[in-house]
Amino acid sequence: MDIKRYREILKEVWNNKINFLKHIDFTDLNEKIQNFKNTPMLSEVPKEVTGLLEEKSIKNFIENRADKLKINEPDEISLLIRTVLNSIMEKLRQTGKENISVENYMKNKCPFCSSSFKYSYIDKEGKKFLVCSTCGMEWRYLRIKCPFCETEEQKKLSYIEFEDINSFRFYECENCGKFHKVFLMEKIDADKSLDMLHLETLIYDISYAETKEAPCFK
Repeated sequence: MDIKRYREILKEVWNNKINFLKHIDFTDLNEKIQNFKNTPMLSEVPKEVTGLLEEKSIKNFIENRADKLKINEPDEISLLIRTVLNSIMEKLRQTGKENISVENYMKNKCPFCSSSFKYSYIDKEGKKFLVCSTCGMEWRYLRIKCPFCETEEQKKLSYIEFEDINSFRFYECENCGKFHKVFLMEKIDADKSLDMLHLETLIYDISYAETKEAPCFK
């Protein structure tokens, strides 16, 4: 799947997700998820969430989007469904935010659903945050620490910048050979969506990954 197609599918779901989210009773969904109130970390998309794919309103949304975008390839279908599930998980996380404790958390997995992050950002105060790839949760993380192998050896951590764009950097780890994208909020307009910026700049991730022996990007 090329990057243009990837963006098109994600944007279609993001721009229209209210059409299927409005049919879900999230209070009822929270209650159905076993131990949700006592154990915030879900570890994976709960069966109660995946089961919603069979609900008429959501099933129709997926089928209509597939028809509109002429989706028939397995990877495109998978992306469409995964993005719908991610939107549900994001809304579920927002409705259950009082059950999520992030104070002094500082781990590399989402404190809500245990998923990995998709990118990170440094706010205007110099604090670093990771953003969950599944539910969109944001949480603090140490700046001088690899979010993959968790090494804190400063000499093994570095970053690269680009001449034509200054809103993000790639942070590299010599210890594990992986890298991740870090947005710099002081260089980004307040009304800009990081998810949209991530999509718009994803070509940098792909191009840079091609120069690595063990590509790793979200």
